[in-house]
Amino acid sequence: MSIKWYVAMLTVLVCILYPVSVFASDTSSDTSIVDKVQQHNAEFDPDQFGKQLESKGNELFGVARSGSKLYIGLALIIFLCLLLVGAFFKRVMAFAFLFLFLVVTGFLIIQFWPEIIGFIFQFLNWLLGKGGTTVEPASGI
Repeated sequence: MSIKWYVAMLTVLVCILYPVSVFASDTSSDTSIVDKVQQHNAEFDPDQFGKQLESKGNELFGVARSGSKLYIGLALIIFLCLLLVGAFFKRVMAFAFLFLFLVVTGFLIIQFWPEIIGFIFQFLNWLLGKGGTTVEPASGI
């Protein structure tokens, strides 16, 4: 057997045994799971949880927005490959332009997501609130 095979097997062995040993060391603590759940239940603060959830959402949205250049670059490469194959197969050409449309739509959604959600909430507030009628009846007519 070659040295590459031994290195690959050693890597697999380390990748399997290390997480198992870490998990085994975590479960040997003195407190039981029921005690941990009761402790977390007593310390639960909904406002703090909401703030943490919102900060994680903002962080994930920032990551999604920062990857938009990679998204467009990869999408254009795939589109050009589909166009190249589409030169020989007409169905692939149609799929390439459908793919381009979906990519542009996805990019616009990623870039303008807060504005889209804000518009939807304002529209629902207008629709379910006063209904948009702020006109007072005319007096004297």
